[in-house]
Amino acid sequence: MKDVALWYQAFDRNDPALLDRILSETWVEFPPAPGQPAGPDGAKQILAQLRTAFPDMTIKMQEVLQDGNKVIVRSEIAGTQRNAFLGFAAKHRKMTIQAIDIHEFILEN
Repeated sequence: MKDVALWYQAFDRNDPALLDRILSETWVEFPPAPGQPAGPDGAKQILAQLRTAFPDMTIKMQEVLQDGNKVIVRSEIAGTQRNAFLGFAAKHRKMTIQAIDIHEFILEN
């Protein structure tokens, strides 16, 4: 679960180097954002887009459950949209959402 915590820290701290520590070159997000490449570069692209749109973004893990090679995380994401994001114009309003992510770990040889 340490790797999952690093994922959320990377987004909370705006630290793309943490993504290099935990993602393989074959990492894939389901579903990917429009135009998002696979691998760590895709995750870094989303991080940069989120931080541009929501410069004060925070993400906090609220609950973590593990079942075999899957880790389910309920998190709270908050921030103020200051720039466009995925085609949505900035509203300059603070938002807080609850998210549930399922992370699946596949060991590579």
